Parts: sequence; structure tokens; C-alpha cells
Amino acid sequence: MGVSKFTEVPQYLQAKKSGPNFIPKKWIHTFQGHAKGVQRVKFFPKSGHLMLSASHDGTCKIWDVLTHKKCLRTYTGHNKAIRDIDFNNDGSKFLSAGFDKQIHLWDTETGKVIRTFSNGKTPFCVKFHPAKQNMFLAGFNNKKIVQFDTN
Repeated sequence: MGVSKFTEVPQYLQAKKSGPNFIPKKWIHTFQGHAKGVQRVKFFPKSGHLMLSASHDGTCKIWDVLTHKKCLRTYTGHNKAIRDIDFNNDGSKFLSAGFDKQIHLWDTETGKVIRTFSNGKTPFCVKFHPAKQNMFLAGFNNKKIVQFDTN
């Protein structure tokens, strides 16, 4: 049997269960690890067993939210605060948009930057196209939205 990746959806989450949902009634956990404020959090697509956070400390962190509730990996590559993040549909990659005027495409599992994109302006938000996963949009501080192709 091979080594499982931490991005693989746990077996018990693969069977979808439906039932009533309730507003949380108590504080469950505090995730600590960033040196500065957290700008954005996103749950792992479909399963939600992981959480990605983007911080003003210039790092992204991925957290186990269901079992151990600890940081599994820290992604470093920006030299200023990170404004936004977005997973692709299967969670194998994510985008991060920083105040350093860079958008990084990351491999979630390895933690490596696959590619960097920039147009010389500060990106405020990034979003993968829902059907064409090699495309994404970014909104910039010059009031423009730019479409990028990761290929």
C-alpha cells in the first residue's frame, strides 16, 4: 500500500451524508501559527477536511481541521502580505495574490510554486474558472480584471 497524500479526502468523508444543519453553539478551536493577521481562509474543495489560510505575514498555511487541528504545511514565496487565495476544483493547486504584485500558482501537495504571474499592478482577488481550470481571473488595484492562462 502506498503512502497517502494529506490532500486526499479521508474515506469517511467520501460518502455524502445529508441531515440537519445547526448554527454552532460553542467555540471549538483556535488555529494559531501566523505572525500577522489572516486575510482569507478557504476550505478544501468538496470535503472541507483541510483549510488554507492567507496572511499579512506573506505566507499561506494549510491546516487539518478535522482531526489533529494543526498546520500541515507553510507556503512561503511572497515578500509582502497575501490578499486572496483560491483552490482549483480538486484542490491539487491553488492561487495566491500578494501585495508584492505577484500571483503564485502552487502545487498544494509539494508546496512548490509552479508559475508566477504579474502585470505590475497589485492583485486584490483571484478566482479559477469553474470549468476551464487552466484559466483564472484576477482583479487589480487599477480597476481592471485580467484573465490568465496557466499554460
